[in-house]
Parts: sequence; structure tokens; C-alpha cells
Amino acid sequence: MEGPGYWHYATQYAIYLLDSLSTALNTDLGLDTSPGLSRTGLFRLHAAGPSGKLFNFADSEERHSGGYWLFWLAKRYRHPVDNWIERHVEKIHPMDLLWFEKAGRKPSRLRTAKRFRSSDVVMLRGDWGDPKTTYLGIKGGANDACEHGHYDLGSFVLDSAGIRWAVDLGPDDYGLPGYFTPEMRSRYYRTSTIGHNTIVMDGQSQPPTSRAVIISTRFAYEISLVVMGLSTAYPSAVSASRGFALIDHRHVLIVDEIVPKGSLSCVDWQMHTVARVELANTMATLTYLQQSDNAEPTSFFLRIVDPHLGSLSL
Repeated sequence: MEGPGYWHYATQYAIYLLDSLSTALNTDLGLDTSPGLSRTGLFRLHAAGPSGKLFNFADSEERHSGGYWLFWLAKRYRHPVDNWIERHVEKIHPMDLLWFEKAGRKPSRLRTAKRFRSSDVVMLRGDWGDPKTTYLGIKGGANDACEHGHYDLGSFVLDSAGIRWAVDLGPDDYGLPGYFTPEMRSRYYRTSTIGHNTIVMDGQSQPPTSRAVIISTRFAYEISLVVMGLSTAYPSAVSASRGFALIDHRHVLIVDEIVPKGSLSCVDWQMHTVARVELANTMATLTYLQQSDNAEPTSFFLRIVDPHLGSLSL
């Protein structure tokens, strides 16, 4: 629930403990049967977009060094996809001398969509083998689920053509006054709702106790759908829901349905990006300039389906 960065941190020390017990006492006291541990590598697999960046919700960074304990998991639970995850990053660590496993298996046989129920995050992607495929990470769950959580229900990250177009800004300075208190989490930009890719009503942050309930999912070959209820996240609305669809492995559709209690001063649909943005009526063109001198710039297009419902602005 604290994101892939803290998954790295917690899993690393859990494996240190289990391996130390096994080598010193010839038993890990049954801790290796802890629920979910045998398949925890799947979270790391789905949390990484084809851009190479993580779905960095909560206080997580886009990138995290190391994952060599995936070799241990692969060998202990006979799950060669865990080997592939770590070998895929092509990094070497001294712990590889103890745990490295040569055999690996690409995740091509696994489904490209995954919901993790305890944190209620969903990851959708078009294909495992195409590095330019579209990837969508969707944040549900509860704002008060953990200390490192942000007020970000309904937020998302988006990859396509190997580029992270919709970004999560990640954590701020832990030393900021009251950084981990509900009051200040709703005021600091990076931790509040306004700092995320979701709806903001009347300029207000989502309440600390609100929760996004995933109402339905449908993971199929041509189209994957996720619908979540956000009513408790927006006190000024009778009801609010947000739907996501990945269509034909490439196109993303996001639909918001809001029934307000009364007149609203503003409803803002937000997406943060590091790309250059050009606006024209109901269309936004996002352009990413490649670092290579000879590479052509890559473009991504954002369009309001119903132009009567709003306008785009920077």
C-alpha cells in the first residue's frame, strides 16, 4: 500500500531474514509460507511500466535500485519470471554471488492486466513483448491506508512509446513540518489531491478518510475496463465515479461521472506531464524531445470527447 519503493525496502529485509534463518538454523520457522510471499514478485513485475519507470504511487520514486532478492524468490518458489524481472534490468550486485539464477522466463504467458486487492491498485498494459506498448497504472484504495499514502484516489500514470506521459510527482521532503500529518498532507502540493492526476472539486483536497471502491473490472484481449466509485472522496458531490479503459492495446479512455450536491465553483481534470504541451481547442499535443540528436520527437494526443463539458488549459 506504500508503493513499489517501500515494497523494495520491506521485501529486501524479509528475504535477508528468511535466508539468514535458513542458513543458520536450517529452518525459517515457517515464515516462507506467509500469505502472498511466494508471488510478491508479481507486484514488482506489474508496477514497472515499459518506460522503465515504476508506478510510483504514495511516497515512492519512479526508479529504485536493486531487486536481487527476486533471484531468491525465484529459486525458493520456483517462479522463473522473478528471475526475468531482475535480469531484465541488467544490473549487477554483490548479492548475485549468493542468489543469482540463470534460468528465467518471460512473462508472455501472464495476463497483461492485474488488480492488487489489498492496496486496490490496477495495472493495464497492451503487451509484454512490445517496449512501446501503452501502460496505465490506476490508484484506488484508501487515503489513510498507510503513513506514506497520498490523497490521490483516482490518479493514474501513463506510458506509451517508451515514454512516461502522465507522471506521479512522487514524495516531497520528509523533513517538511508535519509532513506525515493529515492536515499537512492535504496542503503540500505533492501529497495533496491537486498534485495528482485526478479530479479536483472546488480546489479542495480529498478527505483523509475517503476511499475509492473498485466497482467492476473486465480484463479482455481487446479492451480492459476498470470502474471505481469516488463518492467519499468528494463531499460536494452526491456521487462520483471514474472509469478507465485500455482499447486495442493502445488507446486510453477516461470517463468521469459526477452528480454535484449543488453548484460547484470548478471541477478540474488534472494530468501532470514533463512533455511540451500545445493546445488547440479540445486537443492537446504533448511532445517529448528525445535525448538522442538524431531521434525524431514523439507526440501523444489528448482530446476531450465531448467539447461541451470543458476546455483544456495549462
